Amino acid sequence: MRTDKWFDWCGYFEDGFGVVVLNGKYNLINKEGRLLSSTWLDKCFNFREGFGVVRLNGKWNYIGKDGNLLSSSWFKHCSNFFEGFGRVALNGKVNYIGKDGVLLSDVWFDWGSNFTDGFAMVKISRVWRVVDTKGGLHEHR
Repeated sequence: MRTDKWFDWCGYFEDGFGVVVLNGKYNLINKEGRLLSSTWLDKCFNFREGFGVVRLNGKWNYIGKDGNLLSSSWFKHCSNFFEGFGRVALNGKVNYIGKDGVLLSDVWFDWGSNFTDGFAMVKISRVWRVVDTKGGLHEHR
């Protein structure tokens, strides 16, 4: 859907899309002027590593460049992708979701950092660990 609307606010383009706001609702627009989603959202953020973070009805998810949501689950919070994984929060715990929409681990962590150099710091029951991009847990040294 191409738009010729004027917006209340427009953000910068990143990864091929920019955030636009109209009447307090958010969407993303490509360089050809086409809106990414037919649904106007409560909030959205620029793309990073192929996905944008979006909020609708108080829950968070990721949207791909095709306009489809990454996960059928909605989360309490989502962070941008770093090294192929986005950090998601649900029920007071943290996990990581891959670009395929699959959670990295069966374990939900008490806390987690973004991935850097293939690893993320996580906390499980007051114990610090390191998780790798395959979901393996390692001692923190």
